[in-house]
Amino acid sequence: MNKIAAILALIFFSSTAILLAEDTSRKVIEIAIPDLNPIGDFSPTDSANLTELLITKVSNISVFHVLERQRANELFAEIAHQLVSSTQLSDAVLNTNMQGADALLLGSVGELNGRILLNVRLVDLQTGTILFADSVYTEKDNLVSSIAGLVDSIQEKGLELGLNPDIPAIERQIATKNWQEAKRLIDSYVRNRSNHLDDRVRKLYETIAKGLAETDYALSKRYVSQHLFDQAKLYIAEAIALNPDARFYGYRDTIAQREQEWQFKQQVDSARAAQRLSGSAPSFDEAMKSYFQRICVDGTRIGASYGLNVDPDTYSVSSGQNDWGLDFSWTCSKKPDDGKGIVNWMYYVGASARYESVDSAARSVFLQGYASPLLAEALKVGNLVISAGLDAGPLLWLGPVAPDGYLLGVAMGASFTTEIKIEGREGLFATAKPDWRWFPASGSRSGPYLSLNAGIVL
Repeated sequence: MNKIAAILALIFFSSTAILLAEDTSRKVIEIAIPDLNPIGDFSPTDSANLTELLITKVSNISVFHVLERQRANELFAEIAHQLVSSTQLSDAVLNTNMQGADALLLGSVGELNGRILLNVRLVDLQTGTILFADSVYTEKDNLVSSIAGLVDSIQEKGLELGLNPDIPAIERQIATKNWQEAKRLIDSYVRNRSNHLDDRVRKLYETIAKGLAETDYALSKRYVSQHLFDQAKLYIAEAIALNPDARFYGYRDTIAQREQEWQFKQQVDSARAAQRLSGSAPSFDEAMKSYFQRICVDGTRIGASYGLNVDPDTYSVSSGQNDWGLDFSWTCSKKPDDGKGIVNWMYYVGASARYESVDSAARSVFLQGYASPLLAEALKVGNLVISAGLDAGPLLWLGPVAPDGYLLGVAMGASFTTEIKIEGREGLFATAKPDWRWFPASGSRSGPYLSLNAGIVL
């Protein structure tokens, strides 16, 4: 129990010390609120009443100490006098001799189309910069609640004015990657005229800017994933403004591409939805065009293989040897890469296995591999595909063909294929494949050969 009490006491005193440190880091802001300027035919009496309401609301903010109304009007008169010879509000503020105020809340009020228009600006009298500007355009009955919302925003900026941070406090926020808070603190630090914008502060600004840019970049990617492209473009633009990194420029182009793709998809979905609602089906011509556009010359062929002997002298073809087997091949288009062009430059690889006759009394297993590295073309007309190519590959003949029981060789030949596509890649095929077989160890068995293959395409 004593340990628990000690821990609780330590937490309490630590929290109290942090709160005291935060309190001492803030200062009370002396704010001047001169009379609101009535616009057009707006009643000065109503303007004075609204000024009093605004003063009352701001007085309830602990960080502000509101100057007397007369003194506030004197301060504004001095600034207005300086504006006669100054083109910028910041110059007029910095040239004034009035002291005793840190901030100035300027405003105007008028009536437009039966509604109240109230404009306010919060000016930092240390630098002459406008910290906050906003407008309220509301019905008379809602004016009090609208002013309350406006005062909440003024309070937020007042809290920033009241900060008096040091460099270590800024560095602590940077270390925890709390970039927004670090930016708020360093702005407050620089706003104090007694602080100098030295190299150390500039480097901190650079680090914070890069951190904020990374945060905006991450938010941009999140919005793209949600298809909120306008927000994504805003955040990537902020990231580029903070840190012109090549990644951000590249992602800006990616956003445009993703948006275009998404818009196209939405148009297609809308067209399909409209078609479903109307109950109309596509025309026959449109359906056929869509069908033919889906046809692809690529595919995997699996089929039966039948061999024919070719006389090397007369090149006459003879059958009756019953050289049956299986053939497997794979075809892929290189250009265009989707295989949907009328003319396609392509390549293919394949393998055959047949049980062939050696002579009238013996048979053997014959294995062949072949490949056509970009030496093939395909012509696609509707759902009919005609292709041709040159190929070569190794041979292995197992059986009573040599003293060792096998022969090694090479085949060089071609393939002529006709396919009828049923849908996409799928369909039926028939191939005539003439080859010249060459066996270095048995020249008598070298010569031409023709195989016919047919089957399905997947």
